[in-house]
Amino acid sequence: MRITSLAAALCLASGPLLAQEVDLPSQLTWTAYGTGSAGYNQSVAIGAALQEANGVNLRVLPGKNDIARTEPLRQGKVQFSANGVGGSFMAQEGVFQFGAENWGPQPVRVLAANNGGAVGLSLAVAAEACEKAGKPGCEGFEYSDLKGMRVAYVKGAPALNVNNEAYLAYGGLTWDDVEIVEFGGFGDSWAGMIDGSVDAAFASTNSGRAYEAASGPRGCIGLRLIRTMPKV
Repeated sequence: MRITSLAAALCLASGPLLAQEVDLPSQLTWTAYGTGSAGYNQSVAIGAALQEANGVNLRVLPGKNDIARTEPLRQGKVQFSANGVGGSFMAQEGVFQFGAENWGPQPVRVLAANNGGAVGLSLAVAAEACEKAGKPGCEGFEYSDLKGMRVAYVKGAPALNVNNEAYLAYGGLTWDDVEIVEFGGFGDSWAGMIDGSVDAAFASTNSGRAYEAASGPRGCIGLRLIRTMPKV
């Protein structure tokens, strides 16, 4: 799950190239989640490196959800997309929103993957919500304690929603056990974490949005399965 992948519409078959042999266009364009997301921030950093090393200008188009990130790739308007599980694996398999008649399995290929061991994907809970549940600082908070809380559901973003569904299931819950708060995009869901319209949302733990919420008045705690995962 700890993956941010770079998907391309075509898989380029070529042998290994030396740095001096690389001939890149003067401008590349790819999509990512909106500003403040881990994918967008990483894309900006990659763009700076490309500019310095090769004089290439990287233009990052922000997308609210998995569909919005992948549609420009499908239409050929961008060469790449900085995606997670949704726009790469789910699009390739044609499942969830990508299983619609106008989508189906897409010929995408993962060209690069970020597998940083210090970063994970987590369902985060507002510290304020933990206090209301009688667990200040979210100490001892379990996934079952999400019952009755407001959990973010992002339209067109199965990668976020399916992960949330899995975390709920770990606590013996379903979407019927929580109050679903729908948002149009990833960034919107985290704006809701800050303004108090939702109690829990999903993100990469190195997302700028998560840091912003953590330093906000409500606070933010990322839950981890490792705390209660039984030994096998």
